[in-house]
Amino acid sequence: MLNIYASLVKTEYDVPGALAYSIYKRCKAEWRAGFPATHDGNEPTTEDEAEFISI
Repeated sequence: MLNIYASLVKTEYDVPGALAYSIYKRCKAEWRAGFPATHDGNEPTTEDEAEFISI
C-alpha cells in the first residue's frame, strides 16, 4: 500500500508536509467514523480504504 507519510513528508523539517499529513489523518478518521452511517452499518473494507486513499 502507498506510504502516505513518505509521499507527503520529504525531510525531518518539512512542516508543510507534516501539516498535510495531519490533515489527511484527520480526514481519514472522520471518513472512517462516518462510513457505517452511509453503508448500512458496515465498517470500511480494505478496498474501501484504498479507494479513499486514491481520492
